[in-house]
Amino acid sequence: NNPNSIASNFTRAIATDRNKNIWFGTKQGISIYYPETKNWKHITNFKYQNTTLSDIVLAIQPDQDDMYVGTYNSGVFKININSLSSESINSKYPNENILKKVYAVFKDDNNNLWFGGIEGDLTVIRADNSLKKYSTGAVRYITQTKNGLIYVAGRLGLFAINDEKSEISRISEIAPNNSTLAYSTINVVYEDQNNNLLLGTNGEGLIFYNPDNKTFKKLKMKDGFPSDIVQGFLAENYNNYWISTTKGLANIKLSTKDTLVTTYDKNDGLASTEYNYGSFNKLAPNKFAFGGIDGVSIFNPKKIK
Repeated sequence: NNPNSIASNFTRAIATDRNKNIWFGTKQGISIYYPETKNWKHITNFKYQNTTLSDIVLAIQPDQDDMYVGTYNSGVFKININSLSSESINSKYPNENILKKVYAVFKDDNNNLWFGGIEGDLTVIRADNSLKKYSTGAVRYITQTKNGLIYVAGRLGLFAINDEKSEISRISEIAPNNSTLAYSTINVVYEDQNNNLLLGTNGEGLIFYNPDNKTFKKLKMKDGFPSDIVQGFLAENYNNYWISTTKGLANIKLSTKDTLVTTYDKNDGLASTEYNYGSFNKLAPNKFAFGGIDGVSIFNPKKIK
């Protein structure tokens, strides 16, 4: 409850606005840190300004002078980074029954706004304000590939969407199954420079998927990885990654011969050992942030030995 700190140690989203201020999504709304003045501002709710009920924030997406914020019960809001005024995106489409429990928000290269979560379909609001929905099941993460496809990850695996053609396909090779890929959800997706995908899962650790030959391999606890539950993923450079899990922060260095895994936790000075899905971001080229159950760790990866 310290006004000069984050509203809640438990974060689900981290982002920076164009003014380089840092936004944290918490169980008690948004906390904004202003590095220049070292001040904080807190917005507990967006829809009902006269209530004490807090909006649980699960996703934050920067867009010019605005931040799109996904909440657990009230849908998506657009918040101006200067005035902090907010407007409900859901209320603009009263007849569309847009999902209200939003776990992921993403603005693509064509200025389309995507959001997904649970108890409703994946939704895209295009730049011309037209709206379309896709059926993907529960959504945890949305991103765009270098060739323009939208990847949507969640409980049913990974979907590839070509929105211009309104085409959606499920990547069957990495769909969850009880025998080879017994995960409950995919929490994060990263495309490397060779167009291979690295998938952080709940239950199967890290999956490396080659879309060209449709093969995959896994990195799990039995291989020296700290946990089979991957929550977040940031790339320091090619073949050098920082991965948040439920049992520490792992740094993996890949080579043709070997995979080197180093794990850090609270004993190494981090705020948490257990990390949360959705709560990670690269705030600057050498400033990584990962949120856990006990707060947010911000560090320069080049200074970690």
